[in-house]
Amino acid sequence: MGIPIGKIALYVAGGGFHPVHSLPIQLDCGTSNAEYLASEFYLGARQPRIGAEEHAAFLEEFCVAVKDKWPSCLIQFEDFATDRAFAVLSAAQKKYLCFNDDIQGTGSVVLAGFINGMKAQGTGLKDAKVVFFGAGSAACGVAIQLAGLLVSEGLSLEEARSQIYMFDQRGLLTTTRGDELPDYSRDFARSDGTPDMAGLLEVINYVRPHALFGLSGAGPLFTQDIIEAMCASIERPLIFPLSNPTAKAEVTAENAYRWSDGKCIFAAGSPFAPVEYNGKTYVPGQGN
Repeated sequence: MGIPIGKIALYVAGGGFHPVHSLPIQLDCGTSNAEYLASEFYLGARQPRIGAEEHAAFLEEFCVAVKDKWPSCLIQFEDFATDRAFAVLSAAQKKYLCFNDDIQGTGSVVLAGFINGMKAQGTGLKDAKVVFFGAGSAACGVAIQLAGLLVSEGLSLEEARSQIYMFDQRGLLTTTRGDELPDYSRDFARSDGTPDMAGLLEVINYVRPHALFGLSGAGPLFTQDIIEAMCASIERPLIFPLSNPTAKAEVTAENAYRWSDGKCIFAAGSPFAPVEYNGKTYVPGQGN
């Protein structure tokens, strides 16, 4: 319950919501984790986790009940498994006032940072190339909104998607790498003859991107050679390690500033303390 309570605190403190008009909810769909089921301290329903079809019906019943009780209520979905997150949002968004924070909330905040970062960098939006490290719901949500921004700048949707390179645990997403991609990331698989590449450094050297977004949840994998390669691509690269909590960030603020010699434009998904480097204080941005 900590997450919905924390989000309501943000709505109250930052958005002016009255706390009486907010309600934190956790939907218990069971668990198939035998250790949890056997634990005397497990607070959830002691039953196997429901399947996709039953889950969809449960969510529909929940949304119908909420809209019946509070017709103008905004429902925020969060922390759904990636495949279910997109399915639930697709089924609900035309019928209920709702959004998915991992897909759309993260995307909107990152997009704002990207727009201002491109201004600081001096790169036109429709000229920007972005590499995503991670291809889950948050990464695809950001990529979808980024593509929409580039379309608003005059690119076709196909051209906009071609500016986006997505990288997951198996490498660069392409239509030729031999695996079946999920629906939510398939639109961003390269089909333009870009070679299959298994290493992030290889992708950066090939693409020469203006921005690198980390949404993998895999920890500090933006190494010094990756940050240096970004600086070789563009003088002031955007480095956004957006995974949280802090221990899962793709790079720390201190390493990003030191390895880029203070040149990178940095924003993270978790808070970092100011960094002293070469007599200058850098205040890391937070973009999630």
